Amino acid sequence: MAIATTTIQGTVHLPSGAAATGGYIRATLSAPGYATDNSGVDSPIAGSYNGTIGADGSITLAVVPNDVITPATTYYTFEFVVTSPESLRWSIDRTVDTSPDPADMADLGTV
Repeated sequence: MAIATTTIQGTVHLPSGAAATGGYIRATLSAPGYATDNSGVDSPIAGSYNGTIGADGSITLAVVPNDVITPATTYYTFEFVVTSPESLRWSIDRTVDTSPDPADMADLGTV
């Protein structure tokens, strides 16, 4: 059965302010977790989710929100791997809530 997800949308910006034009984002859960699916069964959560950075810097990524995951102390590490217009890599730790959906990457909570 399906576990509810929240969609994260936004534009990936480089430190210069320019939009990234290629690469990917990987969201990795900080610890193994469980969430209740739509049939009422506790199911394990996937360890990581991947999304491609579009040519305009856009990203859309669906993840299970932290406010429905047990244990409640989980968070995601978002690893940004930019391949153009330059090669950069960085990561941030964030929590994702059920609402709003879609969430803007810039508005996610900080761990």
